Amino acid sequence: TLNCYDNQLTSLDVSANTALTNLVCHGNQLTSLDVSANTALTTLSCYNNQLTSLDVSASTVLTDFNCHSNQLTSLDVSANTALIYLTCYGNQDITDIQSVAVNSNVASAIASLITNATATDGTVTLRNGDEYNSTISDAATTKGWTVDYVDAA
Repeated sequence: TLNCYDNQLTSLDVSANTALTNLVCHGNQLTSLDVSANTALTTLSCYNNQLTSLDVSASTVLTDFNCHSNQLTSLDVSANTALIYLTCYGNQDITDIQSVAVNSNVASAIASLITNATATDGTVTLRNGDEYNSTISDAATTKGWTVDYVDAA
């Protein structure tokens, strides 16, 4: 576990911490965060930073992901099939979402993100057959976004 929240960090290198399971770095001034080597992450709390992108595709055991109040323009949680809790509001510039709707919490969080986005021409990609897809697709359709479907890997 690494807790380095509410400091004034402008950079954070966790690439050598490959066994890291919990990273709590919210409330800093991070503009980038590379967690591609952190494949054991189960909790990532990086909200209230200045992140414009974040790749969590290698963190396939991630269960709790809090990235709200950043400047993300895309969010890809399609590889995070263990995800239980997702908090992603406050990223109004979002235009591209790739999701796996594994439970109602994740679906509701993504639907809310879409509803509050400033873009009216975004895209959301969902995995065929997910139980909670309609929650997300309804929000996207209402917003005027394109909804695409892909087969599960």
